[in-house]
Amino acid sequence: MDRNNYQFRPFYKTLNQYQKRVDSEMGRFFDQKIKESKLVFKEATETIKVLRDVNLGGGKRIRPILVNIGYFLAGGKDKKEILKACLSVEFIHNWFLIHDDIIDQDELRRGRSTLHTFYGKNVRDKHMGISLAIVAGDISAAFGYQVLINTKFPEKFKTKALEVFHQAVVNTCHGEMLELFIRDKKDKLNEKNILNVCKNKTAYYTFVNPLKIGA
Repeated sequence: MDRNNYQFRPFYKTLNQYQKRVDSEMGRFFDQKIKESKLVFKEATETIKVLRDVNLGGGKRIRPILVNIGYFLAGGKDKKEILKACLSVEFIHNWFLIHDDIIDQDELRRGRSTLHTFYGKNVRDKHMGISLAIVAGDISAAFGYQVLINTKFPEKFKTKALEVFHQAVVNTCHGEMLELFIRDKKDKLNEKNILNVCKNKTAYYTFVNPLKIGA
């Protein structure tokens, strides 16, 4: 879609407003985590700051926006709490990206060094850089669960949302594994498997599950 086309201007205006709200809430979250990490050790604080930069360094925020949309379509009214909850899918998303960049041996993400490449330039060897990025990704995953659990929604709704959340993680990992098997075994390169990867790594993960979590 052309952003300059007047027909789509209301859509992009709304999208931009959501993106700003999500980024603002995420900034507040990381400010608190940075304060908490100072009680651990210096490198812990540095890691949280790196994760803040990774999470706020770009992205369309389509998943957290869809969590909000799913919530409001299902009759939700608490704008403040759903904004907190929607960060969960963005933290999980960036966890996947950090690990996916390692798997694909990519050096750039959104025009900047991938996390394992960044760490690799600042520590003694490549393996340590990869190890640090894996652990940082795991912290991002923990944040995803934490923000969802700590919201003030009724426990029965949080439990249902977590069930969808868990299934989204499993489906995405299955999709990633199948993609790797396709790369390794060319006889698996067929329409059924390709569509299966697209379904699990994109359709459920990006669209279906964020809407269901919100609802």
